[in-house]
Amino acid sequence: MGKRKTKLSDIPVFPKRPTFRVTDKDGNEINPGDTVTDFRGEPATFRAVSREPVLDERLRIVLKEAKVVTEERMGEQYASVYKLHVEVVDE
Repeated sequence: MGKRKTKLSDIPVFPKRPTFRVTDKDGNEINPGDTVTDFRGEPATFRAVSREPVLDERLRIVLKEAKVVTEERMGEQYASVYKLHVEVVDE
């Protein structure tokens, strides 16, 4: 038996994840591993953005707020819990 050739159509294609810029209320950039503080004053370690914000360009409003993941809490939290602003910089 011959060696099977891989066709381009056999390779799974995954959508490219966008790149995000995360900043705090003072405009300082937040990176994975940085400590952020929630609205109760409790510190947490920022890990990643799990959901990008969904914007309505025509109305200039946020339809769905971004969500973030921290090391100390299970699951996702809204970015506003930590007073963070999430912006998509590359799609």
